[in-house]
Amino acid sequence: MKLLLLLAFLLSLALLRGPSAVQIGLCFVYLIGTILLARLPWLAVLKQSLLVIPIVGFFALVIYLSGDLPRAVSILCKTYLSGLAVIICAASTPLPKVMQAGRLLRAPGFLLDVTQLIYRYLFVLTSEFRAMRTAFFVRAGQAGPRTFRSASGIVAVLFGRAYRRATVVDTAMLSRGFSGVLPTPPKRSLALKDFAVLFAGITGLILLRIA
Repeated sequence: MKLLLLLAFLLSLALLRGPSAVQIGLCFVYLIGTILLARLPWLAVLKQSLLVIPIVGFFALVIYLSGDLPRAVSILCKTYLSGLAVIICAASTPLPKVMQAGRLLRAPGFLLDVTQLIYRYLFVLTSEFRAMRTAFFVRAGQAGPRTFRSASGIVAVLFGRAYRRATVVDTAMLSRGFSGVLPTPPKRSLALKDFAVLFAGITGLILLRIA
């Protein structure tokens, strides 16, 4: 149901051509309400969503300099709201359950498995980066031009070490009978409240369209 609501929100937002300030505001209030209902730390979620702005801000600036201010504002707002919606879904639902929902919606299984493996590989990269960062400071490393010049070598070593760890993990999975399909959490039956939430969410999106 969460995945369906996310897809419906993204689709309805994408179909808004030249959204008004009222529609943008209502979409933001809609997402804030979702954060509160999910009991997520709203301040932390909003801070993470700001990471989307530098990525799309450059393109919005180019469009603004070309003389199309409404389109630049529309792209910036719609991208931010889309990113915030994805963060809410990811923060309120474990990734294996999201992937399981994707399988129920007939998404390509290979794509879902690759997404899970990439997601877990990020933790391997993070672990190796923390180890190298600790080693750097233990050896009295300091930030400066010399450190910046050696950054490319550090990145190469980081990916090399992470690749070796990933190879060991792959070998361990194969030795334990990995068949090529990642295990999924147990399914549960949908309750009436799930359909009620879906109906309420879709109704809210329809009201946003006609606002």
